[in-house]
Order: sequence, then C-alpha cells, then structure tokens
Amino acid sequence: MSDSTKPDREKETAPIPLVGSGTKPPGSARTDSTVRAVPKRKSAPPPPKHEAGAHVDRYVIEKLLGRGGMAEVYQAHDPRLKRKVALKVLHGDQKFYSQKRLLFEAQAAANFQHPNSVIIYDVGETGDDTFIAMELIRGRRLSEFVRDTTMPIGRKIRWLVSIARALAAAHRKGLVHRDIKPANVMIREEDNDAKVLDFGIARQVFPEGDLEGDITEEGQMVGTIRYAAPEQITGEQVDGRADQFSWGITAFQLLSGRMPFIEQDTMAVASKVVLEEVPSLAVAAPDLPSEVIAVIDKAVSRLPDDRFDSMDDVADALEPYADGLPSMNRQSTLPNAPAVVSHMPPQPPAATPPTPG
Repeated sequence: MSDSTKPDREKETAPIPLVGSGTKPPGSARTDSTVRAVPKRKSAPPPPKHEAGAHVDRYVIEKLLGRGGMAEVYQAHDPRLKRKVALKVLHGDQKFYSQKRLLFEAQAAANFQHPNSVIIYDVGETGDDTFIAMELIRGRRLSEFVRDTTMPIGRKIRWLVSIARALAAAHRKGLVHRDIKPANVMIREEDNDAKVLDFGIARQVFPEGDLEGDITEEGQMVGTIRYAAPEQITGEQVDGRADQFSWGITAFQLLSGRMPFIEQDTMAVASKVVLEEVPSLAVAAPDLPSEVIAVIDKAVSRLPDDRFDSMDDVADALEPYADGLPSMNRQSTLPNAPAVVSHMPPQPPAATPPTPG
C-alpha cells in the first residue's frame, strides 16, 4: 500500500447524530435512485503538522502515513529502542474531546494483548502534542481484498477467524471496539494474518453493566453507520454483540464483494439496519458453503439475543472452513450495488498506519 493520505470515503467515524436524537428521522431521507447529491469541491489538505526530522518527545518523524479528522499518523524512529513505530499525533485544534479519546485508545488497547491486535508501545504529551506510539504494520488494509476474487475464500475466512479471536480477547477484558470494518484491519506482509486496529472508540464495559471511558457526546454515536449494529445506531447500551454485528457486515462484504444494503444515503442505511433484517449472504454469494452462510447470517441478526453468545463461538464455527476453500471468480448477484472504495488505492505492500482519528 502506498503512503497516500487520501481520505477514507467509507469512513464515517466522526461523531454521528443518533437516530431519534432530534435529528432528521432516518425514514425521511430521500432514497430515490434518480436523485444524486452534488459532490462538494474539496480544498487541498493542509500541510502535515510535523515535517521529516522533527521530534515528538523522543520520536523522530520520518514521513506522514495518513491523516484523519482527529489525528495524523507518521512513521517515526524510536532511537532509544532502535525501532520504527507508527506515531499517532492529535491535531492541535482538537484538544478536549479528541484528546480524551486518543488517550483512552492507548489505555484500552494496552489493557489486553493478542497476536491479532495492534501493540501499543507508549502514550504521552509533550508541548502541544498528544501522541500514541504503536506497532508499525507493513501490509495492506483488508478493504483492498474486498473485491479480490483471486484470493482463496478459505484465506479470507482465516482472516475473519483471526479478527473474531482478537475481538473475543477484547470482550473478555470488557472492551467493545465499536468500529469494526475492513479499513480498521490490516493484513500483515510478514505472515499474511490479520491485525485489528484503532481501539480509539473502544468502550469499557464492566460485568454489572456500568460503562467507563464513555467519550461519546450526548446525542451522537461514534462509529461507521454502514457497519454499526442497530442498538449502536439507536444509542442503546452496547456489548460485544455489537462488534459481532459489525464483524458480520465486514464478513458479508469480504466474502461477496458487496454491502448488504445498497442505499447510497447513510441515514437510509441506518433506517434499514434498525428496522429490517440484513439480507442473507446466500443472496450475494450463493457458492459459499451453507454452513459459512449460516454463521454470517446469525452474526448479523437484528436482535442481539439472536446472535452468537460470544466471538469465540463465531470463530469456532468458522474454523473448519479457514484455509480450505478455493477462490471464487464470480460476481455478486446483488443488483446495482455500489463499488467498494478502499481506504487507499491498492499498491505494493508498504508500511501502513492504524486508521488516523
């Protein structure tokens, strides 16, 4: 993947008005296929906050890897430990809400360790910079493989199992990610396995149901509507089953090349997710084994109680099919499905950061 800093067109992770929070009801959104929004002209992005050679605490900036609404991510060198890191630095104009969120990301991710989750090395503040130093992953985003029909389905299922195992470990620690999607998963060059990124909007859930680290502003949700669970969109209390739903949408997209709901308007999608069951994966990918389809369909059930009890159960159900199925050079049967846009254009493997901000 290149070090391009193009924005993620499928990323809607900035705070999003909750359905029913006084915003325009989702059912009122116009979904007439003949109506198209006029794209806004985008201004040139501002220069990066730090140039190559600059210091953030002890870290020496080498190059910008990506930027988002909250932060910039750089490749940097740690001279003390003599290693490359991904350094996430908060934008200077984002202080109160975003600083709290960024620091919580480090605390949340450092609270558990798993081979399929990014490693947090350090967190700190220096001058007007708030930063997190984390593992620099060389590889490609999972979103680049969504429409790759040459990749064996068994390998894609192996990645899904790895993601499920990482989420299961997080859930056992009381952590809910809340933004699982292809752009937040990396496929490492070194071992071709998956790494879950960006616990920046994770939530600590205790056994008695109390929440800690809830940094969502009133009347808003943080996440990506096209992958969010119904209870997440409506602002209800979420647990690991919300991640399971998002994982299921990710699996649907990865295995079929299409999203289950084809509406362009995100509020129309939100209305569908809240009010309707997700279409069966069998409609979009009829060549898949029925057992695999059944797992994905159950994971994206509209009601949390109809999903699996845990992500371990999901992973165990899919494990027999990991690595064992060939590629499927076929087109999805979903009509008029929009093209899937990767976070960045496919390029040869390169150092790639977690999702910035």
